[in-house]
Amino acid sequence: MHYTFDADVIAAFLWNDAINRGKNYLGNSSYDLTVNGTSHTFDTSTKKYLTAWNNGGNNTNGYFTMPAALKTAVSGLTEFTIECWWKPPTQASGDNLHDMFYWIDPAAWITYVALASVSNSDAANNLALATDGYSLGAWSYSTTNFVNVQICWSEATDTLRMYINGNLIVQRSITTNTFTVGNNIVIGKNPIATTSAVHGLFDAYIVSNIDRAGTATPITLISDPTITDISPATGSTAGGTAVTITGTEFATGAAVTFGGDSATDIVVVSATEITCVTPAGTAGAVDVVVTNTDTGAATSAGGFTYVSSGKAGIRYGFVCGGNPRVKIGGTN
Repeated sequence: MHYTFDADVIAAFLWNDAINRGKNYLGNSSYDLTVNGTSHTFDTSTKKYLTAWNNGGNNTNGYFTMPAALKTAVSGLTEFTIECWWKPPTQASGDNLHDMFYWIDPAAWITYVALASVSNSDAANNLALATDGYSLGAWSYSTTNFVNVQICWSEATDTLRMYINGNLIVQRSITTNTFTVGNNIVIGKNPIATTSAVHGLFDAYIVSNIDRAGTATPITLISDPTITDISPATGSTAGGTAVTITGTEFATGAAVTFGGDSATDIVVVSATEITCVTPAGTAGAVDVVVTNTDTGAATSAGGFTYVSSGKAGIRYGFVCGGNPRVKIGGTN
């Protein structure tokens, strides 16, 4: 199975590639994040999608930086959304646990977004949005679930805004795109305190070329079915051949076609087996396609061969004064 995103997403990071944790899930490798450090913690059980991560609240354990190509792409936009799914950390009274959504160096602390689960007397559950000064927004949170966090900006609004689960938390008046190619855009590193990021969990970090204004990016799970065997692999052009298709990730409601024509009596026996009856077809090899209801599809190229049905005709004739003659004609 795999995830798909809408056309406005220019990069997405699901942290699931053990060889390249900063890999762009959409495939454009020039947007891959640079991995810094080797002591991140990657969690495939407590997650929203594929993998979540933190660095144990210590910068030296690891963080990510944006490559020049991605910074160039974002800096040229008239609107953008930087988004992630975040699970706040559990903290004791008096803790001040910042999770750094991103910060811009060398602008350092004056341009950053801190997701701060604060429970000390200074403030309660604050989120900091800092650009030429800073603003704090308070919110009620739970450490049980992942929440959707968005930083949105557009020329149309001239504001940099932070949303949590679609709710506007804090905003600042910003008339220009804060991303610049010359600056270092850092994810998960705190410029103020080396022991203050990331305590919670980050999952599904997404960059879009539109201002989503709090609406979470649609992320759709699509199946990846396969066909490994078709039995029998030949049948009459008249159709009506009972066929068993073996493979993986077949789902209830799957459609089956032979050469583009729909099979009948389709039964999804299990995730690995489908039975059906072939439609009529033209002699020769045709593609067999299984399509799940989520649009995930598998094709067996030339996987089934139609053979012409045998036909025979008998014509009687008589020869004067002799025995009858029989002429047999047909095909195959």
